[in-house]
Amino acid sequence: MNDRQGCIRASADRGMAAATFEEMTICSLVLSAMLVGACAIDSVEITEVRGPGVYVLAAGDIVRLDNVELAVPEHGEGVRIALDSEDGWQQITLTHDELGVHVEREAFGETQATTTTHAVIADPCADNAYNTYHHKWQDTYGWYASKTNYDLAVDFGIVETLMKHAASNITDAHNDCGRADRVSATHSYRGRTTSTPTISTLDGAIRCSRDHKSVVGFKSLQGYKAATCWYWNASGVLVEADIAFDRGTKWVMSGSIPDDCTDAVHFESVATHEFGHAFGLLHPGTSHPSLTMQPGAACDKSKRTLGLGDMLGLESLY
Repeated sequence: MNDRQGCIRASADRGMAAATFEEMTICSLVLSAMLVGACAIDSVEITEVRGPGVYVLAAGDIVRLDNVELAVPEHGEGVRIALDSEDGWQQITLTHDELGVHVEREAFGETQATTTTHAVIADPCADNAYNTYHHKWQDTYGWYASKTNYDLAVDFGIVETLMKHAASNITDAHNDCGRADRVSATHSYRGRTTSTPTISTLDGAIRCSRDHKSVVGFKSLQGYKAATCWYWNASGVLVEADIAFDRGTKWVMSGSIPDDCTDAVHFESVATHEFGHAFGLLHPGTSHPSLTMQPGAACDKSKRTLGLGDMLGLESLY
């Protein structure tokens, strides 16, 4: 273990909130010295943290928590990844301010953001729960579709259309509640690209990095069916959002679900959920199973239409 890792791990053991100013200053000096070496040999320093907290790190460092890696954003900026599976979900957030790098983690219904909580409500048109960190697009969200890594039998043109439908489900507040569209958010499909979402699998971890281009496509996601990674600047304005769907998941690329369905996943429903993340919505919690922003089960196509809470969340932002 090098000095830099020892500094961070000592901080993780004690908690940076309990560290003295002198300790934080020493850590900063050690980290600065190590960063110069990392740049000189063109390598990336990865710091594993044991849980949420505030850590002394520099922009560009890689933070690893469990099986997720995120690059530390510039001062004042932030990044979040949401990972969805059949068994649950998790969200990990990094924000960078004068105190250091704040690492937050929410999973399986645990939330730390502004949340409305209720008992379980089965009717999506009666459940007004939502969860958001208040970050949003100031202008139109422009995104590309990537055919790279796509190897399913269904023509990619069909998938491309479903992606566009899913994005419009969010911006048009598509619902079965008879509620008018009050969401001002907009999106623009900019066509296909050979680039891929900057969500990758590396050394047993899912890593999210930034390339200043929002891409929707397919990747291998180690048991997760989908992931969204989005970034905001110092003004809280979203500036990039990538979405990846798992190559190994059994997707239903049509409007209906087969009668014999047991483990297939409805693509447009999951895509609508992921575009919800891209526009700033988070998971509302496990007591809200009928809402689009709570991940659905296999063979469920209901998530392509928004519930009341999904619309209220978007209206709070746009």
